[in-house]
Amino acid sequence: MTAGPAAVERSEARRRGRPRDAQATRAITEAALRQLAASGYAGVSMESIASEAGVARATVYRRFRDKADLITAAIADNAGGRFPTAPPTTPGPTSSIIWRSSTTASARAVSR
Repeated sequence: MTAGPAAVERSEARRRGRPRDAQATRAITEAALRQLAASGYAGVSMESIASEAGVARATVYRRFRDKADLITAAIADNAGGRFPTAPPTTPGPTSSIIWRSSTTASARAVSR
């Protein structure tokens, strides 16, 4: 899997210095999507994404201006719709409904 179009456009603007590691970018955007699906936009932080992706926070900020830029790029790069499909394993008959509606609402809020 290669970096998506949004990440490629940003990287083409900067050609000086050492090339960006595509694996780090992919790890960052995938961690962002996982956290967005699990916690919603408000529950995501640049620091928690960096930690989950196994990179320094500075690495995240070198690629993305802020949380909105990162989430937007992650969703744009995820045009195939690879959001997690399984609901969390919390007990109760409404947990999957709450999970699906929060994931959909988060995705809609970011796309506006």
